[in-house]
Amino acid sequence: MKKLLLSLLGIIIFTSVFSHPPKTIRLTYSRADQKLTIEAKHKVSNVEAHFIDEITIFVNGVEREKITLTKQSSLEAALYVYTIGVLNAGDKVKVVANCNKMGKKAQELTIR
Repeated sequence: MKKLLLSLLGIIIFTSVFSHPPKTIRLTYSRADQKLTIEAKHKVSNVEAHFIDEITIFVNGVEREKITLTKQSSLEAALYVYTIGVLNAGDKVKVVANCNKMGKKAQELTIR
């Protein structure tokens, strides 16, 4: 029993050391082309094994889109451009980026 508990503790520590949520998310809205650029900083060593696997976009509290990814854009970040349409001043965009190993991070942008 003691060995099992130690093994489980070791697995939890190993996973938490090598798995992490995105560090930051940068959101940019281009009014001209109606696109939302999402850059989720998430440094990894292998973009196909440890990556941002899901990005969920909300506008004014309503889920607009859930994007499933199979790998990350680069070793440094997941970059995604989404055609979101017309947004008006005061609209609130929230993006949640999820790591396939552990953790998620959210960021909000209020359109000006």
